[in-house]
Amino acid sequence: MWKQLITFKGQDRSLWKRLTKNFSISLGGSVALMAIRLLQTVILTKSLAIADYGKVLIIINLFTFLDTFLGVRVNDVIYKFYPQFKQNKDAGALRGLLVLCLGLSLVVGLAIAGGMFILSPWIANRFYDDANLALPFRIYAGAALIIAFSGFSTSILRLNDSFIAIVIPQVCGAALTLAILT
Repeated sequence: MWKQLITFKGQDRSLWKRLTKNFSISLGGSVALMAIRLLQTVILTKSLAIADYGKVLIIINLFTFLDTFLGVRVNDVIYKFYPQFKQNKDAGALRGLLVLCLGLSLVVGLAIAGGMFILSPWIANRFYDDANLALPFRIYAGAALIIAFSGFSTSILRLNDSFIAIVIPQVCGAALTLAILT
């Protein structure tokens, strides 16, 4: 039984090769990101007072919450329909799908970023009793706009086996953040 699972022939071999390559790239990127983020955490916890580090976590967690509950998850739609439209060579449907998903990502990103930018003083005072959080909320609102497009771009890159194009910007961005912190 195990021999049947491990033995690959013809097209199965190319699928296995793609799978192992993409897995290796993803695993390598995850390990690199984890190491860089660990260093970021060490630097932040050593350089900030515990209350200030707590504020950083509040900001990050608030935007994670907003993205999780207000994001439209266009990646699910892309994973469902992109391969089908591409296989059928239906350029119009494929273009429509991409424009729709890109448009939804833009609208949601603008809504989250704009809403946070406008409401940040109220949120900082009402929920956190700290008016000083309003400025970091506004600054991070710009990042929220960029993050809104990650589901769109990542899913298309994954479907086209461009895992390296996903991993390199993530690792480089984390490394740049680390360089700024040091």
